Amino acid sequence: MLDSGLTLTNGEALLDEVFDQAYAESIAAEGATEGKSTDSMLFKQVPVTGNTYTTQQFQPGGYFAQKAENQPVPQATSRTGNSISTVINEFSQEQLISRTFMDDDRTRFGVTQLMIRKMAKRARVTSDRYMFGLLRGAFGTTDTNDGVDWGSNAHVRLDGGAVDNLETGVLTPTNLETGITSLLQQPSQDGVRESKMPKLLVVPIALLREAYEITDSVLRPGTAQNEINYVSKAWPGLEIRFSAFVGAAESGTDTQWHLLGEDNSARRLIRESLWTRLIDWGTSATNQYSYKAGYRESRKVESYEQSLHSSGTV
Repeated sequence: MLDSGLTLTNGEALLDEVFDQAYAESIAAEGATEGKSTDSMLFKQVPVTGNTYTTQQFQPGGYFAQKAENQPVPQATSRTGNSISTVINEFSQEQLISRTFMDDDRTRFGVTQLMIRKMAKRARVTSDRYMFGLLRGAFGTTDTNDGVDWGSNAHVRLDGGAVDNLETGVLTPTNLETGITSLLQQPSQDGVRESKMPKLLVVPIALLREAYEITDSVLRPGTAQNEINYVSKAWPGLEIRFSAFVGAAESGTDTQWHLLGEDNSARRLIRESLWTRLIDWGTSATNQYSYKAGYRESRKVESYEQSLHSSGTV
């Protein structure tokens, strides 16, 4: 009996090799400033178990108190609050490949390879689009655990104080300085000002040029007096991230911009990493292989802390 030599095992190995390579390339190939869901500076990568994950806000113990000699050590009062459970989502896709096409195409592996490479890249950008929804919706659909928008002038701390991490100014050197100042003075849940440095400036593609001119120029952009650029001088470690998934093309805006500290609370909740599976054509009424891929993850922002968001509308 004649046989083509293509088996379920070697067919799956061939497709997985193409898929894995394309997925890895799609993460590394783009410019270093393009934001991705796998970027741990943007989104904390949190492995989870179960189909839900609970987050809560935490109030530390406040400033240290002065203590007199032979007096008891002042006791800190810490607490948690605003507990929220997040359901983990599943993302998946199936590609059907006819038995005869798979067998005939395997020597040159042309169309099949293209199909699987595109599928791998769709898996990656789907995760990017989903995670950047946190920033895209910072002024309306992304709520922190205190029940208001991530970017809001109505945050209530666990100690009862108020916090405003919302700006409206367009991205200019002056407005960016205002945002940095606000972030540095932002109190934590216990009212302590930690003076956390901004680490990331996140913008839509439409603001990428302005972001670089403001943060990377030696002299202040837009002036004729050769003034020193305060931002690039004082904050040389401020990095830029851009994404198509915060802009107007994805129902965001082309004017918004965001400042994030390294300990911001945007989280990518990873329940199951990317998997693939090839199902044999013998199980199909139409003699087609089924190549499937998927993963399980969700997203959450629990607190306003170390974030500032500007709609860029004024």
